[in-house]
Amino acid sequence: MFQPHTKLHDENILQTIKPELLTNRITDIMTAAIIVLRERVQNLTSSIRSHNLQIDVFVGTLTPHTVDFHAKIKSLAPRTMFWGAALVDALDPADFARVARTCSSSATVHYLAVTRWAVDVKGAWTLDYVCSTTEQRIEIVAKALERLNREAREGERKPIVESAILRVDYVLRDLCVRRWIEEVLRVWDVGMGQVAWWVPVW
Repeated sequence: MFQPHTKLHDENILQTIKPELLTNRITDIMTAAIIVLRERVQNLTSSIRSHNLQIDVFVGTLTPHTVDFHAKIKSLAPRTMFWGAALVDALDPADFARVARTCSSSATVHYLAVTRWAVDVKGAWTLDYVCSTTEQRIEIVAKALERLNREAREGERKPIVESAILRVDYVLRDLCVRRWIEEVLRVWDVGMGQVAWWVPVW
């Protein structure tokens, strides 16, 4: 079901922009991002017009109970499948695993986007510690800011966050995300190296 060549992804459009795009003529990051996306759409359009790419649209409701639709998808022998956050976040992990397996073959490579995972993880939000003592909350904030400052000094990527609370949430989610993934993969009965993720922590 999952190919063992993928890894945890934490990337976005900002990380795909080449520095040479930011010139005297283009100085803001949003204009550069639009250029990148427009180029991708143009490449896709060219592939369709040259018949190098064919797009077939199938409309249906995908739930754990729509087994006929699962079979229809599987009959197409998909080489890759991308699961958007709207579906992955809405389903229980065990239900999603059953849907993915019945829609694909053993050679299908799956890519997942998950955005609401932290809602179900106790400890991934500052508000989860509201019952802690004042000293414990101060210590949590201090350690989070200390980590971010250390990463900044070491040249690691810094989160785009504005307030101390959001910075603490970023660190808490970053600490929790791998444990959450490991638990989900345990339910799915697959290994950490067998699925590609996009799991934002801020």
